[in-house]
Amino acid sequence: MLKRYLFFLLFASVTSHAQSHELWFAGGMRSEGLRDLGYSPLRFDGFGLSGALGYQKSKENKDVIWLLNYSQSQTTNAYNRGLTATTVGLLNLNVYHRESSNFSWGWSNNNGLQHRFISGFDNFNGRTDVFTSFGPAGAYKTTFSIKSQNFTFKAISHVQLIGFYLPSGYVASLPSGFGYEPNGAIKGFWESIYLFYPGGAFNAGFWPKLEWHLSTGNSISLNYLYEYTRLTGAQMHERSTGMWLLNFSMKIK
Repeated sequence: MLKRYLFFLLFASVTSHAQSHELWFAGGMRSEGLRDLGYSPLRFDGFGLSGALGYQKSKENKDVIWLLNYSQSQTTNAYNRGLTATTVGLLNLNVYHRESSNFSWGWSNNNGLQHRFISGFDNFNGRTDVFTSFGPAGAYKTTFSIKSQNFTFKAISHVQLIGFYLPSGYVASLPSGFGYEPNGAIKGFWESIYLFYPGGAFNAGFWPKLEWHLSTGNSISLNYLYEYTRLTGAQMHERSTGMWLLNFSMKIK
C-alpha cells in the first residue's frame, strides 16, 4: 500500500512538472472591412479598439489555447454613412506537436458574435450573426536569441469546415424564426439556424506572433490576428478584420 502511495505521489509530481499554464492580457487596434446586403451592397471600412484575454496549457506534445476577444469599430462607406461593428469571439485551438519538427497540426473551434448598427436607421437596424464551427488547425514555431535575449516566433492558422450559424432575417433584425411567427424558443431557433459548411459559409484565420521571454518566466508579445468570415444566410454578410495586439503573458504554474 505504501509503495502504491509513493508511486502515485511521484506520478503526480512528474505530471505537474510536465505541463505549464499561462494567462494572457492583450489590447490593441482593429481594422475592419465588411459588407452586409441586409443594409447595403456597399463596403464599410474603419478602425477600432480591441481587447483580449487568453489561456494556454502546454504539455510535452500538446498545446491547448483559449482566446476571448472583444472589439468595436467605427466604419463608413463611400458616402460617409457610419456603421458601428461590434464583435465578440471565442477561439479554441488544440495543437499536437513533435520535438523533431517545427510544424504541428490539430483542430480548432471558433465562435463569433457580430453585431452591426447604423445610426439614424429606424427600420431593421441592429443586424447580428452568431456562429459556432469546427475545423483543422496548423502551427509553426521557432526560437532564437539576439544579444542574450530569447525570442519565439509562432504562427497559427485555422479553417472552419462544419458547424451552424444564426443570422438576422431577410428584412428584419431578428432571426427569421422569431420575426414572423409567434414561435417558442426551441422552434424559433430550429427555423432560424443555417448549416455551416464549405460553400454555404466560410471562416478562416491566421495568427502570427513574436514573443520576448523575460527573465521572470513571463513574456511580452506582438500579435497580429487576421480573420475572414462569409455567411450567406438570409442576406450575405462578409467581413475581413485584422487585430494588432500587445500581449502580456503570465505563467501561473
